[in-house]
Amino acid sequence: MRAIRFLPLVFIVGIDGFAMFAPYVVLVLTLGYVASRLRSVQPAPLPAPLTVPASS
Repeated sequence: MRAIRFLPLVFIVGIDGFAMFAPYVVLVLTLGYVASRLRSVQPAPLPAPLTVPASS
């Protein structure tokens, strides 16, 4: 159902233009998906330990 979003582009640029444009859209969306998945896999940095100076 997500592909329906690109249906108006077919009417604007014509079927030939869309056939040349669609692979680039798929490539960009795939790269964005892979980048977001890789970003979420990285572990969060550990917080620095808190040291409190001894009072005299």
